Amino acid sequence: MAELQKLNLKQLTAKQDEPLGIQLFDTATRPFWIKKNGTYPDGQHLLDFVIAEQQWISEAAPDCSVRE
Repeated sequence: MAELQKLNLKQLTAKQDEPLGIQLFDTATRPFWIKKNGTYPDGQHLLDFVIAEQQWISEAAPDCSVRE
């Protein structure tokens, strides 16, 4: 999972920063809006974790992965 996080973090690109405290990120698959600040992790690292977690689940247990 750590390797997936490292790979995904490189692919996250901040596109828009709103005064409302949210930020738009482009990822390898689609854009995401996420809260910019948090205690730990911040929005970028939280999004990185969630994407890596879903990739790991889809590889380890394909029947349990998120689908369209």
